[in-house]
Amino acid sequence: MIKKIVLLLTLPLILNSCEIMAGYAVLHTANEGIKEMNRTSQSKKSGGEYAIRNKKYKQGVLMALKNTSTREINGKGEIWKIEISIPENTEIKENAKAIKTRESYFNYHLTDLKTGYGLPIYIRISNCSYGETGKELDFSYDIQNLDEESRKEARNLIEKIKEANSDIKCEISSK
Repeated sequence: MIKKIVLLLTLPLILNSCEIMAGYAVLHTANEGIKEMNRTSQSKKSGGEYAIRNKKYKQGVLMALKNTSTREINGKGEIWKIEISIPENTEIKENAKAIKTRESYFNYHLTDLKTGYGLPIYIRISNCSYGETGKELDFSYDIQNLDEESRKEARNLIEKIKEANSDIKCEISSK
């Protein structure tokens, strides 16, 4: 019984003095706070990647997405010195912080130059798998903040961009 009492009294002291556990908790909390501050600051910018999440910009972003999905894919953008075909009057902007979805980081988003709104379409270029050469172009869009019609427009726009950039792909190396 005395052993249990001593153990119960010393256990909190041991856990409180463990700097590794305390350091991890502080670091984790700080990282989450920084991410949330970034999302908030980017949603305050109409051209930011999170503009769709701001009620003030949401209608404008949805209208810009609808308008952009009808445009020709004859504009040019550049990521990692790779030229990418994008809709006219749009540009590729680097995200303030990479957007993580399913272990992938989407580092770029489209911005409509006519309205200045950041579109909820995210782009990533990644290296190919072992034994392949080239780069791989990948897209994502903000599912949470789009209605069904806007999701269809986003998917349609992504398909058009992918088709225009079909030459950017991974190929088996000839070694």
